[in-house]
Amino acid sequence: MATPTINLSSVLMAGLYAAIPAAGMAGRIYFATDTQATWYDNGAAWVNVTPAPAAPLSVSSVALAPSAPGNFTVAHGLSAAPEAVTITMTSLGQICLVSFDAVNLNLIASDAGVTAKALLFV
Repeated sequence: MATPTINLSSVLMAGLYAAIPAAGMAGRIYFATDTQATWYDNGAAWVNVTPAPAAPLSVSSVALAPSAPGNFTVAHGLSAAPEAVTITMTSLGQICLVSFDAVNLNLIASDAGVTAKALLFV
């Protein structure tokens, strides 16, 4: 018995959504060029397997104004830990980010009276 030949073009297909062939060959992938959706033939039906788009990051800010040099903590007010934090100085001196978690930013100030803004990416 001869092994059937399977062409890549019969397994990975693309075209208009209206031209998607009938389901029935499990494992096929179809990309609908007009809707940008990806479909998987499970042998009985085409299943939409298009990945959900990533949610865009939003930015929040917190003013930083320590009263003394050294370590200090500021509550960021978010409901979870931010994805990233960056510090923008608004006066002379330095404020460095040490760490952050779901509640606080842990920082170090070079001097009393320095000011900065923490940009929180969530």
